[in-house]
Amino acid sequence: MLIYLTIVSAACILMAITLLARRIHYLLSGTRTNGEFVGWHTRGLGRPYYHATIRFTDRKGDVHEFVSNIGSSKKREPAATYPVVYTSNAPEKAMHFSLLAYWSPVLAFLAIGAGAAIPVLREYNLIA
Repeated sequence: MLIYLTIVSAACILMAITLLARRIHYLLSGTRTNGEFVGWHTRGLGRPYYHATIRFTDRKGDVHEFVSNIGSSKKREPAATYPVVYTSNAPEKAMHFSLLAYWSPVLAFLAIGAGAAIPVLREYNLIA
C-alpha cells in the first residue's frame, strides 16, 4: 500500500508542479483583455451545464469567439465583461480567466499528492 501511495503522491505533486509552471508561463507570456457575452453553450449528458460563449478582439484587431470552460447548472445573468487571457501566437486557445478556475487544478493535484504522502512520511517517521 505504501508503494501505491508513494507513486500516487509523486505523480500528483509532479502534475501540480507542471501545471503551476505552465499556468505561470501562460500568465506571463499571455495577453489579457476583456471579452463580451455572445450566448450560452450547453454541455452535459443528463443535466445541462451552461457555458458562456465569449467574443474578444486581439491586438491585431481580429475577432475571436470561444466557449468558457467555466459553467453552471443554472443560466445566470451574463457579466458585462469577461476577463480573457490568450497568447499572441494562439488566440484561438483563449481562456476565460477566473482566479478559482485557473488555479484550482493546481491546488487539487497538490492536495491529493500531499494527502497521499502523509501516510508514507509517517511510516518512515519523517513527520509526527
